[in-house]
Formats: sequence, structure tokens, C-alpha cells
Amino acid sequence: MNGEKNFQNANVVILKPNFVVKNATFGRADITSLKNNTILPGRENTTEQLVISTRNLTFIENGVFNNFTALKSLSLIGTNLTNITDEVFTKELGATLIELDLSFNEFKLLSSIDFSHLTNLKTLNLHGSKFGKNFSTSPSVFPKSLANLETLILSNCGFEVLNTSIFENLLNLKTLYLSENPLKTMPTAINYLPSLQNLYLETTSIIILNNTGIKMNQNLEKLVLTNSRLERIEDCAFCSFPNIKVLHFWSNLKLSFIDENAFGFAKNGTSPKIESLSFEHCKLEIIPEKLLDWKNIKEIGIGGNNFMCNCSLSWLINGIDNLNLVQLYTHPSEGSRYHYSIYYGFEEIRENNLQCQGPMALNKIHFSIISGNLCKKKSPQHSDSVPPHHVFCYVLCAFIVLLIIFAAISYPIYQLYLRFKKNKTATPFSYENNNFDGDSEANNP
Repeated sequence: MNGEKNFQNANVVILKPNFVVKNATFGRADITSLKNNTILPGRENTTEQLVISTRNLTFIENGVFNNFTALKSLSLIGTNLTNITDEVFTKELGATLIELDLSFNEFKLLSSIDFSHLTNLKTLNLHGSKFGKNFSTSPSVFPKSLANLETLILSNCGFEVLNTSIFENLLNLKTLYLSENPLKTMPTAINYLPSLQNLYLETTSIIILNNTGIKMNQNLEKLVLTNSRLERIEDCAFCSFPNIKVLHFWSNLKLSFIDENAFGFAKNGTSPKIESLSFEHCKLEIIPEKLLDWKNIKEIGIGGNNFMCNCSLSWLINGIDNLNLVQLYTHPSEGSRYHYSIYYGFEEIRENNLQCQGPMALNKIHFSIISGNLCKKKSPQHSDSVPPHHVFCYVLCAFIVLLIIFAAISYPIYQLYLRFKKNKTATPFSYENNNFDGDSEANNP
């Protein structure tokens, strides 16, 4: 049932006796108050979902929802309500209610809403509340009655920081939306959420991401921080989330630096369990090779960056065909296109538009053109080292040359030696003959 006209109240009487109301929506209504027995009278006990969207609503009578004995989902959207007591959110309502949407209301304090009887609540939407700085200064925390809560939406509530212990009673919370708030650091309040699996921080004011004050969380699997003012991701920023699987950081237009040890992989070699990664449409010139074990990631989105095609990026360019590169995010300038994702299930689009933005000689050159050739090291088959059998030949030739040189020098020396020896032998015989002749003459007068 959908009331598209401007209803003045919710006192809608259905004449058809066998008609069963399951879902009822009063959208864009001019309802100013909700009073007992004036909301779908006679059909309350079959209604499972009730949506009332009206800017004029300022008053709700106590016990107005008590007759809705099957109600699982209640939405009071965009009203002028500033508080709701436990006489409205009664024990009778809490017995069945699983989902509560109080988005775009005028609540300024968390204590303005009494959740004490909503013990079965699984999903709570407070998007667009006016909490502002009160969330950081107020000692209020979500009550123990919400211990079964699994999804909490606190987007666009205007707070810069969170009271550290605000979530201390939400022991089963799995999904937390803190998007569109001017948060400047990763909130340490998540330390009180041991079951947290999904954290959304889109459009925040976080500039530098690190793990300062963040305790180990073994259950976190998905972190989304897109369209923010993020500029740097520092050493061990994700070390507190060892089992993270999905990391989407697209459209952070100032993000220009990622420390190679952001996951701890570069230093300790422990590979994170990342399955889906996106740093698309950021300002990255280089992506560190040691950041992750890239071949084990099922989908990688890195398009739209200012890649500097030097040797620091050669690992990516030369190995582009071995990586699971896809488009996980479509920039508005690229038009509306569906993409494939193991988490979103759309048709796969292989990323084929990666190109260099520098140096000048490679500007606008696609990775595929220079893949396999950028800063390529010579393989052993093409190295400058000389094979062993060639070395032996070179040594033998050198020995022969030296032998020839030695012979060429030694032969003249040897000839000179023989001539000198011959002359030395001839001189004594000549002297003896002269003496013999003299003696003869002396003996013959």
C-alpha cells in the first residue's frame, strides 16, 4: 500500500474485508500527529512494515504502535521530532521490531531517543540526525538494550570525533556507516566493536590514514573510504585488520602516497586476505610492488591515476597480463556503465585503459604498448657473462701468444749467448800458441 497523495492523517479504513495489509507507506504526507487507533485501524495486527515520511509530524501519542503486533520494520523519516520516549517505543513494540529508520529527524542528543525496550532491534538508521559536536562531548552511549544490533547508520550526522566508548554495548554490531561526517582520523571508538565486519567512511575529512590508537580487529572484512580528502596512507595503516578482504578507496582525488608497508606485508611477509582492491581515480604516481601479493587478489581497480612510468612501476607494467585488473568504479565523466565485482555481481569489464602520465616521452602511452620492455633486466641467456668453454679457449690462446712472444725474445738472446761463448773459447788457444813459439826461439841460439 502506498499513499502517494498528501495524507492529512494515517486513518485509512480499508473496506475490503479479505484485504491483508503487510506493507504500508505514507510518503510526502502532511501528517502532524499520530494518535491511537488512527493508523490503519483494524489492520494493525497484519502490518509488518510501516513507513511514515512527513516533515510536519511533531507529536506521537503514547502506545500508538502497541496494536501493531506483527510489525518488524518501522520508519519515521524526515519529521520534526526532537525526542521519543519509552512510552512510544514500548515493550509491546520491541517484542517484534527488527528494523528502525529514524533518518533526517531533529534529534540533537542520543539520549533524546529511548531504546530501552527495543531489545530485538537488528538495524538502526539515524542518518541525517543533528548530533554534530554533541556526539564527541556527550557521555551518552548506545544502551545495553541494543546489544543485538547488527547494522548502525550514523551517516551525515555532523560529528568530527566520536566519544571513544559510545559503542561499548554494541557487542554484536557487524556493519557501521560513518560516511559524510567531517571525521579527521580513524575513530578509535571502533575498538569497542569486536564483531565489526564492515566499516564505511565515505566522504569524510580524513587526510592521513594510520593505525594510531586502533586495536587489533580480527573480524573486519570490508573497509570503504571513498570521495574523501585522504592524501596519505602510512606505514602499517591496515595492520590492525589482518583478515580484511575488501578495500575500496576510489575517487580520493588527493591520495598520492601509499607506504609499501601499509599492510605489514613488505616487512613481515604475512599476506593479507585481500580479494577486492580499488585505488581508482586517485592521484597515485607509483604503486609499491611490495604492498601486497598482487597475483592472489581476485579483482584490482587502479585506473584513472597519474602513473609515472619509470622503473619503480615496471613490475606493474611488465606484468599487467598476470594481474586481475577490472573496473570497480566508473567515474562520472565516463558515463554510466555497469562493472563486474565478486561483491556486486555486475558484468565484468576488464581494465584496458591504463596509461602513463609521465615522463614526457611516455605521456599518454598505454601500458600494453610498453609492457615487457620497461626497465627489463637481461635474462641469463642474454647476459654479458662468458660461458666456461669460451674462457678456456681465451686462456689457451693467451698462453700460445705469450709462448710465441717468449720464443721471439729468447732466440736472439740465445744466439748472442752462443756467439759470446765461441769467442771466449777461441782466445786461450791463440795465447798458448804464441808462448810456444817464443819458447822455441829461446832454445835455438
